[in-house]
Formats: sequence, structure tokens, C-alpha cells
Amino acid sequence: MVIVRIFGGFASQLQKYSLGLNIADAKKTELCLDLSDYMKGYFRPFVLNAFCLPECHILTDRKKLIRKKVISNGRQLLEAFDNWNDEDVYISGEESQFSEFFEKYPNMKLSNNSKVYSYIKLKKESNFVTDFKKKIEGIYSIGVHVRLGDFVAVGAADSIDYYKASLGYALSMHPNARVFFFSNDIDEVRERFGNDSRFSFVSRENGYLGDLEEFLCLSYCDLKIISSRSGYSRYAAQLGIGQYNCEKAITNEIVYGMENSAITLDEMQYNAGLDNYKYVKNDGEIKKENEELEYRYDTMLNNSELINLVDRHKYWKEYYGYSGEVHNIVYITSEKFNRWYNKGQYLKAIVSARIGHNVLYINTRCKESYGLIKDEITDSKDYDGRDLEFKLFLIQNSNIDISSIVDSWIENGDKCDVIHDKVSTKILTLFDRLLGILLGDACRVISKNVKCLPDKLSMLSNVSDVTQIAEKGNL
Repeated sequence: MVIVRIFGGFASQLQKYSLGLNIADAKKTELCLDLSDYMKGYFRPFVLNAFCLPECHILTDRKKLIRKKVISNGRQLLEAFDNWNDEDVYISGEESQFSEFFEKYPNMKLSNNSKVYSYIKLKKESNFVTDFKKKIEGIYSIGVHVRLGDFVAVGAADSIDYYKASLGYALSMHPNARVFFFSNDIDEVRERFGNDSRFSFVSRENGYLGDLEEFLCLSYCDLKIISSRSGYSRYAAQLGIGQYNCEKAITNEIVYGMENSAITLDEMQYNAGLDNYKYVKNDGEIKKENEELEYRYDTMLNNSELINLVDRHKYWKEYYGYSGEVHNIVYITSEKFNRWYNKGQYLKAIVSARIGHNVLYINTRCKESYGLIKDEITDSKDYDGRDLEFKLFLIQNSNIDISSIVDSWIENGDKCDVIHDKVSTKILTLFDRLLGILLGDACRVISKNVKCLPDKLSMLSNVSDVTQIAEKGNL
């Protein structure tokens, strides 16, 4: 059996799954996905279950796994692959870590014609995606993916001039094309690129499922201008080339894995593109046109396997007994602080804020290395730069007067509920992660502690079913 540790966001999950699938096929063995990180509260959800992937095993707690040697680089993977036996192998790492393996076996790397792309179809039909496909029928479509947010914070975002040069060049070749912008900060993109009547700003507000729907829409575009360091961009380009005969994408630089799916502009093309972009018109009434051009839908998929954030709010409210009355809640904790994982009091703060409460999270055990310690109350954000809608105060010294911090946060002498570490969060953590994952019918679980969950969870109609499972001791 090939066991692959799955972690990270959508693009990272796709790459790891593809590697495991290719190796399992080549060696005619079974595939197992280790989803332990998501069960422990990883801040991004596991999303591949939204697609029509073939049946495989699922591991939800790797502590139950008899410890195997972890394969984490290309040399180790080469040795295991070339000297294959009946023992299980455990693979953990990003694509770039296995470059030595891919040099010898390039067909194992995620590429335009990889097998996994034939499975990238949503289990349930999406009106959003169907409508987008109709919008681009009979026209030349240009999809522009502008990765901002977390990429801006870490200095990985491409320059706006690159996008304008590429778009200007593409429009000089296809002046009647329609342009569709995709981004994790669509409002900022709209401000940067204006309101040419050929421009549409695609925004699907449907939780993590919306990100997948936008990914499919981007893949359908004839030509793509992509964020050079974004796996989301790269894999949309590969899917479009391999499945829909789209053109190679335009990128700012050819990074690892993009050799056959993208091109760069030479200096002459770049300068000509920038010059041509000057003629982009501002001939659209942006407030009026946006209602037409933005694809926003209120309808949600009635599929319990794909619960979106709006649904989760409703379930949280019902499960935790909130009546709608807004509370001021202060969480005071010395738990180990790690923004990669939503658990413990930190998860409670997220949940409480999302269902409408005013929340302050105070952690007295934060390390300076996080770079977040300040002598003031700040906004809480995840690693993607998304606002978590509650306040944060991180300190190293537990001798600081906590009451003065709380008093400065509370306005007009209002009351507040103070919650300390001793409150159990075990069921809360499990409940939240299961709502985020909801494993599909085709999965077989080999971890004893959640052995009976997938079949039951895939058929959930309301939150009381989760409560009953918990009461029976299956959690």
C-alpha cells in the first residue's frame, strides 16, 4: 500500500494525491490518504472529496499506524520505487522535494496529461460552473488569476505591471476577447484593473467549494494569465491544456513544474503589452455592470458531503445552543499557539466570532518567533490573510494584568463571559473538523478510533445525527 500524507491547501492536496495515485497504479497496489492533519484542526479544509475520485483508503490518526520510515525526498523515493516489495510505504513532502525521482520518472509528476485530471469533476452539478461555461461559449476567453492576500505578505505576488503587460499583449492578439479575473482578493483586483466593458470579476462566495468552482471556471478559459508561484494557477492551466485543449498559459517566470504548461513574454512582447494596455477603456458603469458580470448565487448545493461555511454557521449555532443574543467573550489561555491548526480555545474563538459574538482571544504563552507579539489588541488573521473576525492579544509574560487588557476592550462597562483553559474542547474540535471534511461514501477507514464515521457522516441531514454519534462513543 502507498500511504501519502495529505496537507496544505487545494493545490498541494492535488499534487500529493496525484503522486500517490501514479505510484499505486504503477505498482498495482492500493492507495491510502493520511488526513490526520485535517482531523487535528489544520486551518485549511480537505477538499478533494468534492471531486469524483476513485475509492481509496483513509487514515485519520497516524498515531495508530505502525511507524514506517518516512520517504521525504527524491533519493529515498527512487530507492523505494526501484526496489519495490510488499511492504507499505509512507510518503510525506512537497513536489519540489522529489525532483530527483521525477527526473528519472517524469510521467509520475503532475502534468498536463496526468490521470488525476480526468477525475476533476464535481460530484454534484454546479449551477455556477454551468452558467460560466455558457457565458464563454462562442467567444475567446482570457482568464487572469491574480494571487494576492498571503502572497503579498510573503513577497511572492507578481507585479501588477506583469499582469497588465500580459493582458495588453493578449488583447492585441484577441481584441474582442472577454477577460475574467479570479483572485483571493477580488475587490483589490477590481480597483487595480478598472472597468473595461470586456472585464468580468469572478467571485463565488460559497466557502471552500466556491474556490473549487472558480478553479474549474478558470480552467475552461482559452488563455490564462497566471500567478507564477501559485499551484492553483498552474494546475488550472494544466487541466485546461490536458482536458479542454486550451492554449499554454502566460506566466511571469517558469518555475518548477510549469515547463510544458506556460510561456513567458520576451522583452519586446512585454513592452508592447504594457503600451497596448494603455488603451484599455473605462467604458463600463462599474456599480451597474458588476451586478451582471460578477457571478454570485444564493443557491447552495443540497449535498451533505459538501457543507459550506454558511451551513456550518447554522450547525454551530444549533449545536452549541446560541440563541442569537450577542455576547462579549474573552478566551484566556496558555495553550500552545499555532495558527496552522484551529483547535482548543483558538478554535472556540473562531467559532464564537463566526456566529456573531464579540470575541477577544488572549494567549499568555506565545513565542516571539511568531512575530505577532504586540503590546496592543490586534485583528486575528489566518495564514492566508483572511480576517477571522475576532481580536487577538498575544503575550509572553503571564504576570501582565489581564484585567486591564479586558477592560480596554470592553466598551461602556459592558459585561463579558470569560472562559479559561479548563473548559473541554475535545468534542468541539472533532465536530468542527468533521463538518469541514465529511468523508465520502467511497472511503474505507483503517483508523480504529473513527472506524464507523464515514458512512454515517455522508448521510447526515442535520446536526443531531452528529450528537447521537458522539453520545454512542464513536467519537
